[in-house]
Amino acid sequence: LYILALGINDYGKLGTSYIGTTEDMGTDADTFYGNYGKIIQAIKNKSPNAKIVISTLSQTGTVPDLFSSAIRTIAQHYGIPCLELNSDPFFTSNYYLSHLHGGHPTGPVYSGMAKAYERLIENSMVMNLDYFETFENGQETDAANDMERIKKMGN
Repeated sequence: LYILALGINDYGKLGTSYIGTTEDMGTDADTFYGNYGKIIQAIKNKSPNAKIVISTLSQTGTVPDLFSSAIRTIAQHYGIPCLELNSDPFFTSNYYLSHLHGGHPTGPVYSGMAKAYERLIENSMVMNLDYFETFENGQETDAANDMERIKKMGN
């Protein structure tokens, strides 16, 4: 499982002119759309059976919202589940928002983030069962013998 969580430094350092357009996906364009597409395609080329999830930003405001919108569009374009970070209460909690240092989480906040990501990924797997069920393409899978096959692989 690849968890792609990009955009924070992009919106903060490169601004909206870096976003580009949806037409940049699948091209060599040096834009957010273009570069995100290159990353996703590289993963798919190297690990065709791997699963990918992509996450929006937890930051809000005009510029971060534009990047989160682009992330949703990229996820939809590539058929990848999108984790909406702010749908988990942790990312909007006072604990999270009050314990960032220079925009970066402190050590204890990372623990909460890990749990929030776990909830979001678990929910994504339930809501996108068809996407996640195909992780064993090309493998024998008849449900009745899966446990036996797994046991044999461990020996």
